[in-house]
Amino acid sequence: MSDLLTRNVFLDTQVYIRNGFNLESRSLRKLGELCSDKQIQLLTTNIVQKEAETHLTDSIHKALTGLKSFKRQGAILRNVDIGQIKSLFVDVNEEETLTHAINAFKSYFKRCHAHTISAVKVNSDEVIDLYFKQSPPFGKADKKSEFPDAFNLLSLEKYAVDNNCKVYVVSDDGDLEKWCGSSKRLLHVSTLERYLDIYNQAEERLTLELHAAIDSNVKWLLDSIKDKAEDIGAYSDADWESDVTDFHIEHVEINDVSVLQINEKKATVSLDVSLRYFA
Repeated sequence: MSDLLTRNVFLDTQVYIRNGFNLESRSLRKLGELCSDKQIQLLTTNIVQKEAETHLTDSIHKALTGLKSFKRQGAILRNVDIGQIKSLFVDVNEEETLTHAINAFKSYFKRCHAHTISAVKVNSDEVIDLYFKQSPPFGKADKKSEFPDAFNLLSLEKYAVDNNCKVYVVSDDGDLEKWCGSSKRLLHVSTLERYLDIYNQAEERLTLELHAAIDSNVKWLLDSIKDKAEDIGAYSDADWESDVTDFHIEHVEINDVSVLQINEKKATVSLDVSLRYFA
């Protein structure tokens, strides 16, 4: 059973990116509920917020550019009088869309009672020293792109020292993991799902019972995943004119099981699964 060593948690920007900024995804929604109930303290930085806004800006621009391309290539569909198709050709205002996305992101932090740590208090000389020493999060390569991570980590370290506490850092970045490995106050967790599993294991005895039940029913679970995946089917994005005429799953493997939410009657579980298929 994992121990919950602190209720402070920081999410790296890539956690939000990995979830497609879907703040209603199971893991982010659950985190939001726990933070709203003040069971967990979400920490963020002004750098994360700026990185998120930059990513949203770029991603929305690319998505709408792709939509415009689709409208040109699929112009013939404008003549098809079906509501679902007509909705594809509705004009989308990029500025309004971006403003809505950024406001939703800010509202999530507000709903979570997130505490924003400013990087202004970080000693820039310390960051530069880490860069030239090729220490994490920079590593051996010329990784100038990791300057934001360095400021984030030093900001978290200072916060932890000033408040005599520890902080979970959720990120699948290997350099951030190395940093946390040498820190007494920053604790690395690879995914948000894993962090929520640690929380649940510490809070709920039922989590261990559920893991045991899953272990004793692995074959049924693997067969179910295989059947469901084959029912979904497959398509090829290599060529829009191509068709997949035969598709079946050859092997299913469960890499990780994370319990996101659990009570006496039901549970929400996230499975990291590898599939080998033939098409």
